[in-house]
Amino acid sequence: MVTNETFIDATEQVFNAVGALPPEVLARIEPLITIFKAAGILFIVYIVFLIVQLIFKFKEIKKIKKMSEDIEKINKKVDYLVKSSNKKNKNRKKEK
Repeated sequence: MVTNETFIDATEQVFNAVGALPPEVLARIEPLITIFKAAGILFIVYIVFLIVQLIFKFKEIKKIKKMSEDIEKINKKVDYLVKSSNKKNKNRKKEK
């Protein structure tokens, strides 16, 4: 497991290595460094987007679950009404 101190030491080593490069080499890799920075920013934005999307999906699933429960309740009530209606129709037929 990488500790915070190890990460800081590795970062310092990278900065020292980049600082030791000659200016000509540094000028050539500067656009590459800029591209990596932009890619890092895009990656962070994408992760935030995924987290927000996950939150909305969770809320949507919660709503769908509630709707499913409500539909089950309605189905039970409709079944009860149909059964009671059938009983009434049978009683009416018997009376005739």
